Amino acid sequence: MIEKLKRIGNFFARYPRCTIGASALIFRLIPAYIFYGSIDVSAFIGIHAHTLNDTLKLYPAAIWCSFPVMPFYLWLCGLLSIVTRLPLAFCFKTIPIFFDALLAVLLFDLLRHMRPQHALYVGLLYALSPIALIITCIHGQWEALPIFFFVLALYVRTCFRDSCKKYFIYGALFTFAFLLKPLPVLFSLFFFVPWPTVREQLGRLYPLLGGVGIGALALIGTVFGACKINRALSLQLCVYMFGSLVPYAIAGLLIVCCFALMYTQPWRAWTPAFKQYCSFQMMSVLGACAMASICFALLTLYGFNVMCMIDKVLRYFNQGIQTCGLPFGYPFNQGILATLLKNRFWMMLVIAFFAVLYYRGKLDIFHAVLASLMLIFGAGGISPQYLLWAVPFLLITGFYRIAALFSLICTTFFFVYYMHPLTNPIVPYQSMLSFAALKSYAWLMPPLCLTEDWGLFLVKLLGNYILPLICLATLGVLLWYLRSRTLKLTVAHERPLLIRQNGYLLATGLLTVLIALLMATVCQHHHAEIFRYRYASVLDSYCVVRVGPYVSGAYGSISLCNIIFILSVLAIVWSLGVWQIREKNSQ
Repeated sequence: MIEKLKRIGNFFARYPRCTIGASALIFRLIPAYIFYGSIDVSAFIGIHAHTLNDTLKLYPAAIWCSFPVMPFYLWLCGLLSIVTRLPLAFCFKTIPIFFDALLAVLLFDLLRHMRPQHALYVGLLYALSPIALIITCIHGQWEALPIFFFVLALYVRTCFRDSCKKYFIYGALFTFAFLLKPLPVLFSLFFFVPWPTVREQLGRLYPLLGGVGIGALALIGTVFGACKINRALSLQLCVYMFGSLVPYAIAGLLIVCCFALMYTQPWRAWTPAFKQYCSFQMMSVLGACAMASICFALLTLYGFNVMCMIDKVLRYFNQGIQTCGLPFGYPFNQGILATLLKNRFWMMLVIAFFAVLYYRGKLDIFHAVLASLMLIFGAGGISPQYLLWAVPFLLITGFYRIAALFSLICTTFFFVYYMHPLTNPIVPYQSMLSFAALKSYAWLMPPLCLTEDWGLFLVKLLGNYILPLICLATLGVLLWYLRSRTLKLTVAHERPLLIRQNGYLLATGLLTVLIALLMATVCQHHHAEIFRYRYASVLDSYCVVRVGPYVSGAYGSISLCNIIFILSVLAIVWSLGVWQIREKNSQ
């Protein structure tokens, strides 16, 4: 028996990526197959129906039209539901499951360059994370896609040898993460790589660039204010900023002035290393612009109004959908304080302070992102799916004990949040289908007692007070560490050339090309008829009950091995595993 365990351990050590990827896939596919998901799964199914009928662009006020890159990947999920007999809801979880499993492997590779002794543990722990399971497989959210592309951008920037291609790809991946969902735009202040003597090197150019940056922030602040006050005014400003020739002429004039200064005395005074640094940063900007231009051009060709999209993204970024957080708890939900906390733009000023620490070398990019996330989750209103962002960055930065506590609290919060009909008073019963199982797995359904009044009290206690306090406490701990030392993760190994290790780029690129080829060759009109029939009977195979105009899971299982019991055991074991890594680290 001992010899068999040793062989299994040797296999895991020899093929860590396969072990992590297979564990993540198996762990996610089973619950995703059994349970339906929240209202977002129904929304994604509806998005695909609009895509097949070429009517998606006719709904500019809809949230999914703000992120029309996502329906591109949804299309493959819809095709899978047509050509197979798999449950329809499960098909629309396959793409996020693929990227979430790939994210677990990516965390292993990232930590292998920083803390090799923890890389396998961190990869496996994210693969078995209860928060990732609930958000991706039971809730059915697609949050894994922007997280994966954002972490991949940081991985490319941090762990590979400097080259123009590397920074171009970094900028393109960073922008693509934002095009999937707007949260990564909060981290745009950390877009550039810090340079220790940038002020001395730039000389007279430094105050000019600082003035341009302050002016850009003021202009963005004006647009955000307009987004809050008047939608027509914000749309008009978006058209003026992005849809006319005037801003491009001004930008071109500034670029000409900058190059005129660069190629005179300041440029000659710069060291060769700083000139190369500037070239690399320009390549990252070029990569970002190229990705945005390609996506916007394709969307315009398809018939979308890009100006309406930008307006909607800015408005969603400022407030979005908020169902819990500090602004929803007394006394923070009163008067002007609630209005201030629910608007995220003021947080950019605090994140700008983190950016100052970042460019001064006190914080690295991972700690800066973690500090920003803790500020957003602690002081602003959020939707539960965004909490998934904290898990990989807590593991990357080594805040293991906080990750253990965060996982326990979040898992408990998700139990009652996805069970109670009034967690979102605007849309009752919004998430009541999350734990609706296939009829053959009815014994896995959770108990009905979680839908009682005490469940709503627990949702408000955990979501509006305890979780925000944990996030703010984490931010406080991070800033306390800065008093005595810098928080910077160093690359332990020699950085290889990007061309030698591009498996993630290859996998995502092949998937994208495959979807594009299928969209060009498959008859969408024929599949629209089949999909319409499947869409109409999507809930027939699940344990559901109608409550007036709403649909809920037919909860009430008394089985000891229901999904709540299983996830509770998993959350406890997972937190103990994370705590054990901390003990190994302290020794």
